[in-house]
Amino acid sequence: MDIIKIRAKCAKEIHDAIISELESLVPEDVREDLHEMSAIQARVDHRLRQSKAISHDDVATYNKLCYKHFGKAQDGKEFTKEEVPPTHPVMEKRPGGIPTVCDMKTQDIVHNYIIDHLDKSDPEIPDFEVYIVWKCKTLQNWKWLLASTLPDGMYYELTYNGDKGEYYLDAYKKVENKVIKDGELS
Repeated sequence: MDIIKIRAKCAKEIHDAIISELESLVPEDVREDLHEMSAIQARVDHRLRQSKAISHDDVATYNKLCYKHFGKAQDGKEFTKEEVPPTHPVMEKRPGGIPTVCDMKTQDIVHNYIIDHLDKSDPEIPDFEVYIVWKCKTLQNWKWLLASTLPDGMYYELTYNGDKGEYYLDAYKKVENKVIKDGELS
C-alpha cells in the first residue's frame, strides 16, 4: 500500500512539474484567456444541464478568444465570422452540424421566451429543446422558423434586421394541419 502511495505522490509531482514547465512557455495573456475559456465552458455546461439558455456574452467572448488563439478549424480552413469553432462547448450538445452564432442566439431567444411564458404555477421548468425548422438569408436579413419539443403546438418566427442589428420575434399557435391535393385546387 505504501508503494502505491509513493508512486501516486511521484506521479503527481511529475505531473505538476510538467504543467508548471508548460505554463512557463505560454505567455501570461494567453494563459489568462485559456482560463477564461475554461470558466465559460464550465458555465455553459452547467446551464445546459439545467436546460437553461446560454448567455450571449459567454458565446461572444468564447468565440472571440477562439478566433484570437485558434484561427483555423480542425480541417485547416479559416473560420468564418458567423461559424462557431469546433471547440465551442455546445458543439456536442446541439446536433445538426456546426450552428452559427446567430442560430444559437435565435434558439436562446426562443428558449428564454418560452421559459418567460410558461405557467407560473408549475413548480419546475420542463426539460425541452428548441430547434430550427427552416432558415434563409435575404440581403442582410435572416429569417428562422423555430419550434420546441414541448407539446404546445407553438412555433416561432424570428427575423434579424441586419441594418438595425435587431431581432423580431413572432409566436404562433398551430390551429390546423390540413392536406390539400393538387386536384382539389381547381
